[in-house]
Amino acid sequence: PGLKAVAPATPYDAKGLFLNALRDGNPVIFFEHKKLYRLKGPVPEEDYEIPIGRAVIKREGDDITIATYSYMLHEVLKAAEVLEREHRVSAEVLDLRSIHPVDRGLIGASVRKTGRLLVVDEGWAPCGVSAEVISVAVEEALEYMDARPARLNTLHTPIPFSPPLEKHVLPDFEKIVYAALKVVKEGW
Repeated sequence: PGLKAVAPATPYDAKGLFLNALRDGNPVIFFEHKKLYRLKGPVPEEDYEIPIGRAVIKREGDDITIATYSYMLHEVLKAAEVLEREHRVSAEVLDLRSIHPVDRGLIGASVRKTGRLLVVDEGWAPCGVSAEVISVAVEEALEYMDARPARLNTLHTPIPFSPPLEKHVLPDFEKIVYAALKVVKEGW
């Protein structure tokens, strides 16, 4: 209880979440993804805070909700473009930003709108963020779901050092496209 965890995907979110974490009266775990260290983006000079526990819609869509966080947001946005361009599937992309607590309201509202959910999580499936997001979606929007919620996680194995092997075990935009199409086409 009281422990919070954030995982920003952009420089803007990193500053806003960090300032919030500094001022929060509870312990906050701040996850940094190594692939985001060279990412550039606008960051205002003035102080601002991003509320912990508040997700954001990065792309509006009607056919499926894809929820993710941190570096995977960038892979999901690429996948959403491919889904729209090549498969005429409109994906709503949620950037969780905060992985504990998660934004129950926005997750529920998005799944009620699209009727489908895919959670993309670079962590392993057991005891992971994807399990919590699906649990929240079921609690908030089960009667609106047109398909079983699904998750795409890192394979349940140690992460290899070799870049080709690492690519094999991690989610990427091609795997995301495949998983999203499966959810859209299969239903219950």
